[in-house]
Amino acid sequence: MNAMEDLVIVRTSKTPEVRFLASEKTMSLAGRSIPENSIQFFEPLLNWTESFCKSCAGQVEIHVKLEYFNTSSSKCLMDLLKKLEQCSCSAEVFWYYEEE
Repeated sequence: MNAMEDLVIVRTSKTPEVRFLASEKTMSLAGRSIPENSIQFFEPLLNWTESFCKSCAGQVEIHVKLEYFNTSSSKCLMDLLKKLEQCSCSAEVFWYYEEE
């Protein structure tokens, strides 16, 4: 069986850095998420997560370090977390935010 590829996307002014590392069982999003089409941006993330869940065992860490995200991104983030909820592995979410 082939090892699963990592998913790495470079941050832009409108999209977050994505580092989904299968070998380390970590997923991180950092930056701003205000893409013109959230569904199109998040589709590869959701597909990767679905594939990852098929072979996942143990625990995965999710790190969310978003400075800002729009409404459509929040819907896609929820879809991503719901997909992880259906995984056979357990997930621990670390949500980083600025204190007011």
